[in-house]
Amino acid sequence: MKVDEKWLAERGYDLNGRKRPTLSVVSQKPGNKSKGNKYGAKKSGGYDSKHEHERALHLQVLQQAGKIKCLREQVKYELIPSQRGMDGKVKERAITYIADFVYICLLYTSPSPRDVEES
Repeated sequence: MKVDEKWLAERGYDLNGRKRPTLSVVSQKPGNKSKGNKYGAKKSGGYDSKHEHERALHLQVLQQAGKIKCLREQVKYELIPSQRGMDGKVKERAITYIADFVYICLLYTSPSPRDVEES
């Protein structure tokens, strides 16, 4: 009996009838696009949106002009710490907030966390 090599290859077998190892490939189905940003914003200059990029440039100009100081980006605040049970296991994860920009305005003395809002 003659073995059809093409038939075996299509089904993932070698000439000895053993199954060949296959690599699983994850592919997107046609028409199934990645989600991207929920507001449709496009990344710009290393920032999550064009508006955030423009705001960063504006704040850098204000800092160079001496209107603000201590400009920081993507500062993480822990609002509620993680909750652990008596056994030491985490029952609830910590709740955090990440501000787009934090700076000290020279009119005020406390840090001012700011988010960029689309207008």
